[in-house]
Amino acid sequence: VSRVVSGSVGPLGTCRHSSEGSYAAGPAAPREHSVTLRAAPPGAALPAGGAAPVKPPVTLGLIMLNVICHVQPSAVPLLDIPLREICLQPSAILSSLSVSSVAPALVRLLGSAFIHGDDYHLYYNMASFLWKGSHLEHTLGSGPFFTLVFVLLVLSHSLAVLLGALLPPMPFLGDPMHSCAVGFSGVIFALKYFMYVQEVGITSIHGIFIAYRHAAWLELVLISLVNPQASFLGHLCGILAGAVVYHTRLFPYKAMWRAIEALLNGVIRWHDISPAFTASSSSSAGAGGNYYPTGGRTRRYTPASGTTGGGGGAPGGGQRRQWGFESQLD
Repeated sequence: VSRVVSGSVGPLGTCRHSSEGSYAAGPAAPREHSVTLRAAPPGAALPAGGAAPVKPPVTLGLIMLNVICHVQPSAVPLLDIPLREICLQPSAILSSLSVSSVAPALVRLLGSAFIHGDDYHLYYNMASFLWKGSHLEHTLGSGPFFTLVFVLLVLSHSLAVLLGALLPPMPFLGDPMHSCAVGFSGVIFALKYFMYVQEVGITSIHGIFIAYRHAAWLELVLISLVNPQASFLGHLCGILAGAVVYHTRLFPYKAMWRAIEALLNGVIRWHDISPAFTASSSSSAGAGGNYYPTGGRTRRYTPASGTTGGGGGAPGGGQRRQWGFESQLD
C-alpha cells in the first residue's frame, strides 16, 4: 500500500528499511498453523541437476501478476484504469457500497494491491514478497498459502477501510478517510508478522536490536519515519490482519483450501494433476528415508518403478533415478 501525495505515489513497505536478510533463529513450539522452517537432513539429495523439485508456483504467479499490471496494464483490463479510480480509498469504497455499487468497491478493495506507483515501489515490494512467500509456501503448501494470501489481502484492506472511517486525521495517518493507497505491502506486512511472531532470538534493524516477534512493529515505525509517503495505516492493518489470522481461528485458511480442493477433485480430479511446492526429494541411498516438510497436502517424490537407486545417489553410480509422484496427506 502507498499513499498518494500531490498526485504521486511513494514506495512503502520496501525491504531497504527491513531486516529481510537476517531471518534466522530457533523455532518456538509448533502451532496449528506453524510456519517453522526445517532444514533437510544431512543425507538428503535433490533430483539430478541439483535443482529443487518444484518452484513456488503461487509466489511466482503473484509476482508475475504484479509485474504485468505494472509494465503492461492493458493485459489486465479490469485493473487498467486511472490510479484515482482503483486506489484503496475508504471514502470512495463506502460511497460505492452506499449506492449498492459493489463492483467498483471490490476493484478498489482487491485490485489496489496489484498496482504500484513506480518501478522502485514494485521492485522492493516483490523482492520482499519473494523471500517471505517462498519460505511460507514451502512450509504450508501451495494451496494453503494461496488461501492465506487471499485472506490476508481481504482482511488487511477491509481493516484499512474500517479504521479509515473511524479514525480522525492525525500526524502519522494524515486524513485516513480520504487517503489513496496502492501496493502489495499490506499483505507483505501480514506475512512478515506471520513469519516473525514465532521466532526466538534477537535481530538488528538499522542498529536497533529487537526480538524477532516485535520486528514487524519496529519496521512499521521506521519505514514511516524514513518515508513520510508510506501508508502507515496500510502497514498497520497488514500487521493486524496477520495477528488476527495467526492468533485466532476466525479465518481457517487451511480448511478453506481443503474445501476448494474437495470441489476441484469432484470436477477435474485435482489430486492427479496438482503440483505442490512442499514436495520433497527422495534421500540418497542409506540416508534413512525421506524428508517431508510439515503442513497441508504434499506430494512425495519417490523413485518410479523399474529404476534403481544407484551407488548412493552419486553421479554415475548406476542408472539415473526417475521421479514419480505419490500423494500424501499430512
